[in-house]
Amino acid sequence: MKKTISLSLILLILLTVLLAGCTTQPAGPGGTQPPTLTPTPTTTPVITTTATTTVATVAANPPRVRILSPEDVGIAGPTNFTVTVAVENFQLVDALGGANVPGEGHIHYFLDVDAPTTPGVPAIPATGRYAPTANTTYTWTEVPGGYHIVAVELVNNDHTPLIPPATDTITVIVGREGAGGGGGGGGGY
Repeated sequence: MKKTISLSLILLILLTVLLAGCTTQPAGPGGTQPPTLTPTPTTTPVITTTATTTVATVAANPPRVRILSPEDVGIAGPTNFTVTVAVENFQLVDALGGANVPGEGHIHYFLDVDAPTTPGVPAIPATGRYAPTANTTYTWTEVPGGYHIVAVELVNNDHTPLIPPATDTITVIVGREGAGGGGGGGGGY
């Protein structure tokens, strides 16, 4: 609608300028000479537009966490298993619950729940089990046999997710044969 009004206004101005710039010459003696139109020089309006684009900035080397073991869809152990992770571009510190410092924090390990990634909200799940630590390994104990989701997330000192989130998730099979009752992890840390 705004472009239509602007374009119509520009065309109206151009038409007015063109018509105003045309003059007639007076008739010669006897009034028999037809009028001649003499155009008056005009300037053409220049229309410019500016486009603004907003791009989210992402650090050249954002923090990253990867689960090294156990393997995805691998057998994790009869009832206990250890998760080992690699952390890049992030300093692990034992300041759980402290003031946030850019580029530092700790890891949350999750069992049978996805890593919560809502900005500004502590990454503490309502269900499943989780464990906050500054260590690159964590051992889950007394895990029922079957398939389980294992997730890890880098978080700030106050337990809130990084922006953008840094997470990794795998599925493990607990038990010698991988058989058994599956099911959730129950209670929190």
